[in-house]
Amino acid sequence: MSRDRLTGDGLILLYDRLRLTEPALFPAQQAIWRRIEQVHGASMRTAKDFAAYEADLSDTNRPARLDDYRAWFTDLGMASQVLHLHGNVALIGAAPA
Repeated sequence: MSRDRLTGDGLILLYDRLRLTEPALFPAQQAIWRRIEQVHGASMRTAKDFAAYEADLSDTNRPARLDDYRAWFTDLGMASQVLHLHGNVALIGAAPA
């Protein structure tokens, strides 16, 4: 990704899953996934526990942490912010700082 491809008022919108990193909070994430499925009828990627979640990560299933996205945008000289969050799926906006 290159910032120089943007016009002066351009921005990047990125919609992606965020990597979960806190085992102690994984049960809360599972509860959120179940609630999303009940309300929206759409299946979220699930795992029975944090160890199974981490075991499912691979070259084709490798979500980044929110901290990673923020660091990447900062390195590009861009300001970034989560604009919308649904479970662990985020819409992140970034614009030249």
